[in-house]
Amino acid sequence: MFKRVWLWPAGALSAIVLVAGSGAEAGWLPNRVAAASSAKPIKKRREKAKNAVTGAVFNLPTGTTAQQQRIDRRVLGLILHTPRRATIYTNVYHLSDRVLAAELVKAHKRGVRVRVIVDYWTTGTPAYKALVKGLGRNVRKSSWIIACPRSRGCIGVPHKGSVSVNHNKFFLFSTSGASRSVVVQSTANSTFRGRTKQWNSALTIIDGRLYAAYRHYFYDLGRRQGRANYHRTFLTGKYRLDLFPWAHGDPISAALDQVSCAGGTRIRVALSYFTWAPIARRLWQLDDQGCRVEAIGSDVSKQIVQEMTRPGGLNGGPVLRILQEKGRRAGQHSKYMLVDGLYQGRRQKVLFTGSVNYTLIGFRSSDETLLTVFDARLHDTYVTNFATVFRHGVKAVGGKSRPGVPYVLVPEGSDEGSVPGE
Repeated sequence: MFKRVWLWPAGALSAIVLVAGSGAEAGWLPNRVAAASSAKPIKKRREKAKNAVTGAVFNLPTGTTAQQQRIDRRVLGLILHTPRRATIYTNVYHLSDRVLAAELVKAHKRGVRVRVIVDYWTTGTPAYKALVKGLGRNVRKSSWIIACPRSRGCIGVPHKGSVSVNHNKFFLFSTSGASRSVVVQSTANSTFRGRTKQWNSALTIIDGRLYAAYRHYFYDLGRRQGRANYHRTFLTGKYRLDLFPWAHGDPISAALDQVSCAGGTRIRVALSYFTWAPIARRLWQLDDQGCRVEAIGSDVSKQIVQEMTRPGGLNGGPVLRILQEKGRRAGQHSKYMLVDGLYQGRRQKVLFTGSVNYTLIGFRSSDETLLTVFDARLHDTYVTNFATVFRHGVKAVGGKSRPGVPYVLVPEGSDEGSVPGE
C-alpha cells in the first residue's frame, strides 16, 4: 500500500489521498477509455512478457520512416503487450492516427479496458469516428472514448477571452508486458504531421505513485467540469507533476527563481509556442547573472524575441533560435527545459517536460501537464536532442519572429482538413 498526496495552492488546506488497490481503478464511473499515436502496424508475436522500455525517445522528422515513427512505435508496442483485463488510458489533444485507433480497438476486442479522452478538435477525424464505432461513448462500459466540450478544455475554461483546449498528450498502462503502472508523457499529438513535420519527444516512466497521479487527473478530465483554477502539484521521489490550468503564477518562473548562476549554470529551453514574457525576462536576467542560456522555439512572439535579445548582459543575452515548420523543414514542437547547475541550493541536473507551452492559455485556460524529473542521465539524453534541434534553428535578431503569434493553439498539431463535429 502507498499514498498519493496532492498539494493544493496556498490557502487551500485540502488534500486528496488515493490508496493503491482501492476504488481508484474503478474511479468515478464503472468504466473508462484510451487513445492515440501513429506508425505502421507492428507484427504480433507470442513471446515471454518483458519489461517496458523506459526513458526518453525522440522522433527524427528528417530521417527514415522508422526514425520518424520512434514515439508512435514506443506507444504501439506498449499497447500490443497490454494483456486482457488491463487498462489503457489515453489523453491526447489531436488524434488523427488511424493505426493507433485500430490498435486500440483491437486491444479492446481482446479484453483490454481502453479509455480515451480527446479535445473537441479531434472529433472531425476518421480516427475518432473509428474509435467511437469500436469503443462507444458510454462511460458505463469497460471501454469508451469521450471528447471535451466544444468551447473549452475538459477542465480548463477560457481566460479573458482566450482559447481553452485539452492540450494533454499522455498514455497510461496498468500493465504492459511484465511492467505495471507505465506512464508515457509525450509532446507529440497522434498525427502524421507530428512525426514528419515536427521535432517531438516522449518519456516513459514506471512508477506506481506517478501513474496514480496521472490516472486521478484523467478521471477529473473525464468529468468535464470546467473550472478556472485546477492547480495541483504531486510529489513522489524524483518526480514532480504540475497540472493545469492555474489562476495565478506559473511553475517555470518559480523554478527559474530557484536557479543560481554561480559556477556557470546552463539552461536550455525547447518550445513550440513561447509568448509568456515573465519567463523571457527571467531568462535574460539569469544570463546577465552568469548563466548560459539557449532557447529554441517555433511560434515565438515578437515580445519574447525583444526580451531575449535585449542589448547588454554579462553573457550578451540568451541565444534564441527560431525553427518554424515550412515546406520540407520540420518545426520545433517539443516542450522541455533543462537546468544543469545550482538549483534549489545544490548542483544537479533537472528536466522539465510535458504538454504545456509557455503561453497564456497553457498556464491559464487549458488542460496541461508539466513533469519535473531530477535525473542526471535523463537530462543528458535531452541535451543531446537539444543540440540536434538547435543546429537547425535560425538565430532571432531584432525582434524578428512570426508576426502576431497568437496565444491560440487551435488547430495546432492537426493534419486533418475536416471541421470538428459530433
